Amino acid sequence: MAKVIGFSHGEDILVWSAADAIRLRKEWRVVGGLIGALPQRTRQNAQLGLPLKLSSEETAFLVEKGVLEIKEYVCPSPATEEWGEAFDRLREQNFARQLADYQQKASEKLRKFTSTLTRSEALSSEQKTVEEKLESNRMEGKASRHVEAAAADLCSHGDGTEPPSTGDSSEPSHKGAMEHPPHKGSCSFSPLVCIHWIP
Repeated sequence: MAKVIGFSHGEDILVWSAADAIRLRKEWRVVGGLIGALPQRTRQNAQLGLPLKLSSEETAFLVEKGVLEIKEYVCPSPATEEWGEAFDRLREQNFARQLADYQQKASEKLRKFTSTLTRSEALSSEQKTVEEKLESNRMEGKASRHVEAAAADLCSHGDGTEPPSTGDSSEPSHKGAMEHPPHKGSCSFSPLVCIHWIP
C-alpha cells in the first residue's frame, strides 16, 4: 500500500491530500489538526481545511509504523503570474466540486425527510380516524345504556294501580288489550310503553 506523503515545512509536517488525511483517521486513529483556510471563507477560523498538521508524536508513530513518508517542501521562488492563475483556477474547481457534493447530500437528506414526514402524516390520519370511530362507538354505547336504565326505572317504579280506563268501548284499555295478563309484579315493556301490571 502506498505511503502517506507528508511535507516538512520548518518543524511542521503537513499532509495536503484529503484521501491521506481520511486514511490516517480511519486506519490509524491519527487525527492531527486542520490549519488551512476554506477557499471561499478565508477570513474566518471557525471552520478550517487542509493541510493537516501532524504533531511530533503522531509523526514519530507513523514513521515507525512505515506509514508516513516525509518529503522536503520546496517553495517555488519567485512565483510567476502563470502559477498564480493556475492556483486560482484549481481553487475554483475544488470549490465547485465541493458545492456539487454538498448540494447532492442536501437533496438526499431533504428527500428522506419528506418521505419520513409523509409517512408520519399518514399514520396520524389513520390514528385520528381510529380515535373518531372509538369515540363514536363509546357515545353510542353510552346512549344505549341510558335508554336501558330509563326503561328499567319505569318498570321498577310502578304505582300499584291498574292503568286508567276511559270507559269508552271503542277505545280498548291497556288491560283489555291484553288477552293473557302477565303474572303479578311482572313488567311488559315495549320501546314506547312500559305497563307495570298488578291485578
